[in-house]
Amino acid sequence: MKKLIFVTMLVSLLAGMMVACSGDDEQGISFTSYNAGLAIGFVDYASLRQPEIVSALAAEKSDVICLQEVWNQDQIDAILDGTKDAYPHSYYEITEGEVAEGDEPACTTDETDPLVVCVEDKCPDVDPENLGTCALENCLAEFSALSSACVGCATGELGKSIDEIVEACTTAAGGSWAYDGHNGLLMLSKIPFKAKEFMTFNSYLNVRSVLHTTLETEQFGTMEVFCTHLTATLSDVGYAGEYGSWDAERSYQIDELIKYVDDESEKTRASVVMGDMNCGPETSNVNAEFAENYQQFVDGGMKAPYVDYALSPCTWCDENTLTGGADSGGEDAIIDHVMFKYMPEDTSYASQRVLDAAITITDDDEGDIETRLSDHYGVEVIAIP
Repeated sequence: MKKLIFVTMLVSLLAGMMVACSGDDEQGISFTSYNAGLAIGFVDYASLRQPEIVSALAAEKSDVICLQEVWNQDQIDAILDGTKDAYPHSYYEITEGEVAEGDEPACTTDETDPLVVCVEDKCPDVDPENLGTCALENCLAEFSALSSACVGCATGELGKSIDEIVEACTTAAGGSWAYDGHNGLLMLSKIPFKAKEFMTFNSYLNVRSVLHTTLETEQFGTMEVFCTHLTATLSDVGYAGEYGSWDAERSYQIDELIKYVDDESEKTRASVVMGDMNCGPETSNVNAEFAENYQQFVDGGMKAPYVDYALSPCTWCDENTLTGGADSGGEDAIIDHVMFKYMPEDTSYASQRVLDAAITITDDDEGDIETRLSDHYGVEVIAIP
């Protein structure tokens, strides 16, 4: 145990030294990717963690932040209001999923009854906000038995009680998108945006988009900045999209993202691509997570300084209680990225993990809870001309 603690401290120290060597250079420009995990019904304690996240973001030093999993307008407004002094410029686009067509309800009571029985037995006193996590952990067989239409509707109703979910999905066709089709993306910046636009990928269950902004910088002139969140492989949920699997859908999105970057940058302007890519390579410090998907970025000419530094710690970590911990079979991985393309050849980089503090929140039923800001940790990279 002492050896493990020493190694962990050494890794953190080296990572800090790497930033300290160059990160104080005033000529550098910094970018941060952070999945805030404000997925009500899917990541525990979202509402209780939200004020802590807002405070942490307001204290960040990065020039531009790409946020993921900020799913509703109340969350967006809270972050904008709490960070406006540090980050006066922001960009988001509200996307909305279409309601499923047809008169037939999304679910039948025959398929939902076993799930209801299980949830009432295994999660009797769980707050609706945290019900999704409990249900997937304890009633996976019953959830997996639902039809694809029923899964889509139930996922779209996350954050409600089991009775409310069943009522909505057995009396109407329901929606086919989680979080009403919102994409969960939000960009914060200390630098004004010269231009803004967005694109939406084809996807199943969650709407996946990319925000694109243009910055005028002293360091690199005009820069194209992209913020996204690609499809996750949901082992607990069967895939019913048009690409055959979660992995294949993500592969399509990566190809489209690289093409979009190339087109918008005209293959000349310095470009930054940030987000939760739900894939990453094996390094000396972390395990691979769908490495073949990550290789598409490498083959597409993307440079990821945080990954390139072999001792960079995980961003999706089994020690984080919000990921389910080691008991869930999770492994340390780097799936959150800040990547660059078309940068000057003499550009240097410094990187570090950020927004990884432990916090204490208070729940009316559970009392004080030791947890983390999110189920993800953030990545900051400073580009230095």
